[in-house]
Amino acid sequence: FGAGFMLALAHDFRAARLDRGYLCANEVLIGMGVHIPPLRLFECKMSKPAFQETVLSGRRWDGKAGVQAGFLHAAVPEAELLPWALETAKKQVKLGAARDLNGWMKQQVFGRK
Repeated sequence: FGAGFMLALAHDFRAARLDRGYLCANEVLIGMGVHIPPLRLFECKMSKPAFQETVLSGRRWDGKAGVQAGFLHAAVPEAELLPWALETAKKQVKLGAARDLNGWMKQQVFGRK
């Protein structure tokens, strides 16, 4: 759960299968704390209520709930996942030409609270 969830949150766009799978940080359920770097990643990429539910209760998020909470961009059937990812990537290719600007914008969006 946790490592895959953190890996997903480290990306700019996120999708999940609609029919199966969960995103979860289950440390609290097994008596562990979440280390500071992943805690900041969750905090940066999630709304306050979703962040709290994730780290304080170990909520398991399915794709639909992740979209509703705002940290997933899409939840689609398995057959549509790769086409969604390719189409999303295609739209981002043109931004690669302004790499420095794109990096600066990401710092403004994600680097400040």
